[in-house]
Amino acid sequence: MRTIKKELYAIYKDKNHMGNERGDSKEDAIKSYLIAADLEDYIYNIELTNQYTAVIAINGIHHYTIKLH
Repeated sequence: MRTIKKELYAIYKDKNHMGNERGDSKEDAIKSYLIAADLEDYIYNIELTNQYTAVIAINGIHHYTIKLH
């Protein structure tokens, strides 16, 4: 049986909400997002991955209208 990753993260690229992904850490959630977005070949490209940030989703959901500082 597969275990569910604990935290839901909101994924942002250049401060734009791209989607949500579960992960054990911010980095894990970004990696999972890139795989889901069919960008798996680029998960080790530092320049690309540095464009993405993750924050823990509020109450298990996250809205794209929340602004990053």
